[in-house]
Amino acid sequence: MPRFFDDTDERVAETPDLQLVQMVRLLREAVMQFPTTSRHVLFIDGLDEILTQQQLQFEALAALVSQSSKLNDDMRAAGKPFKVVVLCRTDIFDRLPGANKNKIRRDSSEALEWFDDPRDPDRTRLAQLVNLRARRSLPREVNVFDEFFPARVEQRPVRRFLLEHTGHLPRDVLQLMKSMQRFAPAAGSDRLSEDHVKSGIRHYSNDYFLPELRDELHGYLDSAAIDLSVKLLASLAKPRFTMEDLERQADRLRVGSIDLDRLVHTLFDCSGVGMIDHAGPGRPTVTFKYRNRNAMLIPDMRMLVHPGAWKALNIQARSRAPAASKSGRRASRRAGA
Repeated sequence: MPRFFDDTDERVAETPDLQLVQMVRLLREAVMQFPTTSRHVLFIDGLDEILTQQQLQFEALAALVSQSSKLNDDMRAAGKPFKVVVLCRTDIFDRLPGANKNKIRRDSSEALEWFDDPRDPDRTRLAQLVNLRARRSLPREVNVFDEFFPARVEQRPVRRFLLEHTGHLPRDVLQLMKSMQRFAPAAGSDRLSEDHVKSGIRHYSNDYFLPELRDELHGYLDSAAIDLSVKLLASLAKPRFTMEDLERQADRLRVGSIDLDRLVHTLFDCSGVGMIDHAGPGRPTVTFKYRNRNAMLIPDMRMLVHPGAWKALNIQARSRAPAASKSGRRASRRAGA
């Protein structure tokens, strides 16, 4: 790129914006002319770590996604083996401004979705991931759930019980298994008891799930609002609640500074709470965002705190949590899309 190093006495007054435009143009031309037979892939990650509540941040992220897509199109048209990959959480992507988001999602993106139909848990990719990690460690073929866990916990199949406490993400599941390891029985019995499993759930809830949820709320709420929100949820002392319940608790605790409507929508987008649907026949179903990314919260419906946070919030479940919808990720018909 010789033009960057040309020596000249000419003085030109340019605004910083104009200089940046010229720099981008020169870099783009240099990249397009660069001779190579190797494939180059640039990964951009960690966008949620710089997220703040300022709208300018979302506009900048939207520009990054849009321009990355345009650059990829240009480089493909020029026959260059280059690609830019931007990793972005779906809840953040949905909040980005712009008129071409759906085009980018459809034509230029791949959604990493891990939620599978829990009616056959052994066939879910998350269960297969756990068994694969164990097989590499032992090493031998192993079904972790059959060999090391009780068949049922709280009268529910253990696989479904465990997955219900996660956000159906690989990191959630592996962190849950690490918490279970802490309570592995003494030598002579490799199988965990139901009490061991419950102790592991408590450790996972306190040490991982609630702190992870707090991290996801950053960028949507400031630190003080996050602390008040957690305090408010804990004060409910029950997993199911309505907006009226939340408003009464906010008045009692004198935390009127929190925008409750914004709070519950943010918690729903982060899968910290789900929405309970009592309309259909049989048991009610629950919609979490990780099961259906197109689901939208209906504020007048009853809500459910995610089971992964119950122990950390000292919430006591008085009855069995509603079952997940049987139709999997596209489950919630009544949750608007």
